[in-house]
Amino acid sequence: MSGNLLNKRHVMEAPRNIDFQMDILKQIFDNLDELEEVSLLPSNSILRHALTFHASKRFEKLISLYPFINYYYVGILQKCGSLVRCFKNVGHDLDDYSLILIEKYCTNLQSMYLNMNEKNCARIKRFISNFKTLKSVEIIVTSVATPEILNALKDIQNLRSLKLLKFVGNEAEGIHYLLGLENLSLAAHIQTTTINVFDLCSPLKNLRSLSLAGFRDCQPNTENHEFTLEELKIGAGCAINANWPCFPRLKTISARFSSYSLTPGREEWILKHSETLEKLILSSGITRKQFINILKSCKNLSYMEMQLFGMIMDITFVIEIINILKDKGFTAQKPFKIYLNDLTTQFKDLLVDTPDSNIISIPSPNEIFGL
Repeated sequence: MSGNLLNKRHVMEAPRNIDFQMDILKQIFDNLDELEEVSLLPSNSILRHALTFHASKRFEKLISLYPFINYYYVGILQKCGSLVRCFKNVGHDLDDYSLILIEKYCTNLQSMYLNMNEKNCARIKRFISNFKTLKSVEIIVTSVATPEILNALKDIQNLRSLKLLKFVGNEAEGIHYLLGLENLSLAAHIQTTTINVFDLCSPLKNLRSLSLAGFRDCQPNTENHEFTLEELKIGAGCAINANWPCFPRLKTISARFSSYSLTPGREEWILKHSETLEKLILSSGITRKQFINILKSCKNLSYMEMQLFGMIMDITFVIEIINILKDKGFTAQKPFKIYLNDLTTQFKDLLVDTPDSNIISIPSPNEIFGL
């Protein structure tokens, strides 16, 4: 800390007519925390411009983990609020004072991520409506979505993403009015909740990503529906089988099937998307035969992440995978990404001395967890 204060004192005492080199300033700024940086802003116009340039990325996204903006952030908002492009409220409902601070100082917000419930839906709607620069809004409804909440959602411009954590089934009509939605996530409030997911989503012509969790009955009625989905995430408990339709633009399937193995019906449904599928994530077990069949059949597949319960990982299997990938045109410059959960370490060891193994890449934790 003393080193930081010393650096700051030297900067503040520097003559105004010195043309600081940006690389030297960057080294100084890197040794200061956010509050120390903010305290420099009024001291010198050169420093102010340099620090604004340096801090633009650091303050581009503001994430609040608390139901209020604490003293630490107040100073930052006052001096750097105009740099904030994205505000994200995680886990709590913000108090009125915090909303006032954000509205006053974050004048260039482009995206916003907020919680909504029956108590705060009117307040959140008013808050969002005061920002004219917003291009994207994501709302998480933490309570059952009442008619009041659905009416508030309908009035929010640029609502792109919606999560309903307690879907009970009668929200469908309200969702039909949210025509700008690109991402929709629904979690059944109770396991007996049923949903005709296709009737629900058919009016949403911009919908690209759908997440479902906890629905035992998804009623796959496909009559006269045009599907635009590119990503489908299926949580545990959802009944998926060969009777489900093909989504003609689907690029990503992420499925947490409740059974320990990939049933033939689910494998058949996955292979309906062999022309478009690029990314496949499965938490259920898959056999060696199923793995090879999917790898060969899906023409554009470039990422697989899955469990291989009870499978013997040997050099013969690795060579078979590499030969398939070579035939499909993968190279060291354009590798195929595979993550095999508990067998990944063993898989990596086998790749070390195998010819052409550089056409396979193991995804980083950031890629796996979406960080």
